[in-house]
Amino acid sequence: MSKNLIPEIAKLLGLEIGEEFKIDVHEDFRYKFSDNTLEFSSCEDDVWFTSDGTSLYLLLRGVYKVVKLPWKPKIDEKFWTFIGIDFCIWQDTWQGSAMDYAILNSNIIFRTEAEAIEKRPEVYKELTGKEWQENE
Repeated sequence: MSKNLIPEIAKLLGLEIGEEFKIDVHEDFRYKFSDNTLEFSSCEDDVWFTSDGTSLYLLLRGVYKVVKLPWKPKIDEKFWTFIGIDFCIWQDTWQGSAMDYAILNSNIIFRTEAEAIEKRPEVYKELTGKEWQENE
C-alpha cells in the first residue's frame, strides 16, 4: 500500500488541508484539498465534488497556478486586528458576527500577532495618510 501524498502536495503548493483557493484558468470555481483528494465547488454554492485528477495533474506540472484567497478564520479561531485610534494590536475570536465580517472586509484581519505587527505601518499609512511611529 502506498503513502497518501495529498498533505505533502498541498504543502508544496503553499496550501493547508481545507484551505480554499482558485486556479488561474478557472475563476468560477473554488478548490480545496481534503485529507485524500482535490475537491472543487462553484463560487455560487457550497457543494463540493471530487476532482477527476486533471486539475491536480496540471497544477503539479505548472500549467495551472494556485490563486490564494484572503484568509478567513473558522468559528472559534483566534485572529488579530487593530483597535482604537492608536492602532493597538487586538486578539479576538471569530464568531461570524457583523463586526467580524466588517474587519474581514476591511482587510485588517491577521492569522498571527507577528503578521499584524508587520502590516501595521502599511495599514496605518493607507488609512491615515501618515507614517507609522512606534510611540503612537
